[in-house]
Amino acid sequence: MKKESLITGTIFAMLIISFTFIVLAQTEPFAFITIKVDATDTGAIISWETTIPAKSYLQYGTSTRYDNRLTVDDVFLNNARVIVNGLKPDTKYHYRVKGLNALGEQISSGDLTFITLSAEEKYRMGK
Repeated sequence: MKKESLITGTIFAMLIISFTFIVLAQTEPFAFITIKVDATDTGAIISWETTIPAKSYLQYGTSTRYDNRLTVDDVFLNNARVIVNGLKPDTKYHYRVKGLNALGEQISSGDLTFITLSAEEKYRMGK
């Protein structure tokens, strides 16, 4: 009987020793580098860059309730871009960008705004 428990104990000890731990290291702070908006009268292209690859999304609306959300592909990227359509001309929009990196850290741009072009501005600018 003692032989069986000795063999079981040896196998158990060998299994524990064989585990390897991988630790993710991050050398720079997780932050937005740039956030840019190119607005027309009825749409906008909003792009951003992060210091570390992230899954990110855009929230936007005519108030800080941010009634709309656009998600970038469910992959970790340093650069992302969304195209927002169906906006009203000459209207102020609030937006914010949020991101999540592989370590589970979250960032938010805070409230940002842009104003869509009026029909007259669009005609003048040729957009």
